[in-house]
Amino acid sequence: MEGGVDFSEVHVFFGARECDVSDVEKVERNITMLRVPVCPMPAGSFPAYVRVDPIGYAQLASPYTRASFRFDQSLRVSSVTPEAGSPRGGTLITLSGYGFATAAVDNRVTVGGLSCPVVAASISSVQCYTPAASGDVSKEVALQVLTRVLHEAWSVSRSFSLCSGSGFSEGEGGGSVEPEPEPEPEPEPEPE
Repeated sequence: MEGGVDFSEVHVFFGARECDVSDVEKVERNITMLRVPVCPMPAGSFPAYVRVDPIGYAQLASPYTRASFRFDQSLRVSSVTPEAGSPRGGTLITLSGYGFATAAVDNRVTVGGLSCPVVAASISSVQCYTPAASGDVSKEVALQVLTRVLHEAWSVSRSFSLCSGSGFSEGEGGGSVEPEPEPEPEPEPEPE
């Protein structure tokens, strides 16, 4: 308890997300510094709010007085696994990083300008199946991620390699996912 305020009652929000306060330091008589590690959130620009219970919101960091402070979370792809895939498509790739939308439909991934259908998404990763390449296949193609949160679009680009040849298999620059064959129909029992 410092100056009549129990700092365990300090709450910091970026938009609607509350992030934990890791440290509170009294700098001067009326100035207190809060250290808040940024909690996982999608890419976007978020107002910063500070609330001290039971007193209320800080004057310049309140949803009622229009927050003066904003935090911009960027979209970043730190790795693509595997780094290469078949030009025939069907390779499940995982893009790791931060700032992705948590709903798969709010992320759009393209490989070589073609849609890579997103099958799973979280704040830190997106997974999609690569499309079959069309036309001339270059060794490297552009991989682009677009995420939409709160009507804002954020995008980032990386490169992705296509491996051709009959020797392409799991462990040699990625893997290819082929559709499973239709099961054979069960033979009908003979009449007795």
